[in-house]
Amino acid sequence: MRRKIGTALHSHLVVRLKELAAADGRAMNEIIEEALERYLVQLQADGRSPITLDQYRRGILLLARWTTEGDATGEVEDLGHEDLASFLCHPMATERPDGLPKKPSTMNVLRGVLKTFFGYLHRAGYL
Repeated sequence: MRRKIGTALHSHLVVRLKELAAADGRAMNEIIEEALERYLVQLQADGRSPITLDQYRRGILLLARWTTEGDATGEVEDLGHEDLASFLCHPMATERPDGLPKKPSTMNVLRGVLKTFFGYLHRAGYL
């Protein structure tokens, strides 16, 4: 039951993010990058270490880059929960710069980054 509730909330957040970008006429990566800066300030205020901040920045910027360079169209109105799953399966997310696969623990961190980022957007009233 908990997973279904989380999936429903996540789907709602993605829809709301689409609406915000469509209203502004901005690309998904622009919305993500703007929200990321606000999120990082909150993480810093919460006492997160510089290493954690860098890790979160890299994960969210990777998503933003994928929306323009990967399989997504780069437009928020076209991003859905299936797209986030595609992102997590895309070589941009699953491979290191040298082409070798990322460790499962690294992928778990990336999933956690996305989950907490979207949760922050919801709690902060951005979505």
